[in-house]
Amino acid sequence: MRKLLPYEPHWTFPLHKAVKWIIGNPWNFYLHNITTSSLYSTASLKVSHQSHKRSTFSHRPTCRPESTMKLSFVVAFLVCAQLARAQYEDEPNEIAPYSVLRTGDGYEVRAYPAAKWVCHSQVQQAASRRKDTRAFFALFRYIDGGNEAEANIPMTAPVSMKRTPINGKVDAQMCFYLPADRQASPPAPTNAELYIEERPAFTAFVRTFDGFANKERVWEEASEALKVDLEAAQEDGVDFSFFYRAGYDSPMKFKNRRNEVWFLNKKN
Repeated sequence: MRKLLPYEPHWTFPLHKAVKWIIGNPWNFYLHNITTSSLYSTASLKVSHQSHKRSTFSHRPTCRPESTMKLSFVVAFLVCAQLARAQYEDEPNEIAPYSVLRTGDGYEVRAYPAAKWVCHSQVQQAASRRKDTRAFFALFRYIDGGNEAEANIPMTAPVSMKRTPINGKVDAQMCFYLPADRQASPPAPTNAELYIEERPAFTAFVRTFDGFANKERVWEEASEALKVDLEAAQEDGVDFSFFYRAGYDSPMKFKNRRNEVWFLNKKN
């Protein structure tokens, strides 16, 4: 065995493992190194999200110069390929069903049938992207086999988010819509923080907008614009006490993004 040079540790990062990690776990790469965006992955980005073992070494793990160059090239190529693919992704295989009752100036009135969603709730002092990311991954692990049936469930749209004020704090709920073939008997979550919510049929006043909604201010401005439109149209029975946020796209999709805010009808 040759003697290591001064800049080389006893361990060098294996290139094939780096490539496998990026390809096999793009959500780790996307969300932790680029953006959390709307915290949503379309069906084409449905991947295995297994936890990875970390090894402990006596030296700081670095790469040899030639490995570093190869790794940088491969990472750059994969990122460009994923970016290009994300711009032309098809719509998700399934979205929560609804029918448009009528349209107004800047909004739609929709009827949603009763449906089951898998949800995560947590009390926050204020809006927190870090905690939202944690909630997203808890839900993602559920559809990736983290359920009593160990079933892999296709990713759907939208990811719904609701924030309800409670005693000066916020109850933040995030949910994935369950596909039609899982509506009758969805597998129970193995994570005690998750639960199956049966939403009754409801009517929603919906505003759709483009762009990255990765800041609370963006959602608040969209909901305020919707409220102004609804009041101008003299819509009756709108519950303005809270609103839903709905995200439909991968964080790597840059064009024609779909975000929505929903106010519900008080009669629901």
